[in-house]
Amino acid sequence: MDSTATNVTPGAINAMLGGMTTLHFVLIALFAVGAIAILIRGRYLKRLRKEADAEIVENNEIEDRQNTP
Repeated sequence: MDSTATNVTPGAINAMLGGMTTLHFVLIALFAVGAIAILIRGRYLKRLRKEADAEIVENNEIEDRQNTP
């Protein structure tokens, strides 16, 4: 048996990896906030696109009425 090996208890491992666990939770939270922001932005862009489409249809109807003798 190697005399230089030390026994590491589960509590010590938990203490060593606590920072990494916290970092991972912070990263998960940041990605979740980013995903929610992307969804909100997408809804906003969809609303703008629908308004623009409605405006185009309205303008075409006005133009058709003006060109009809």
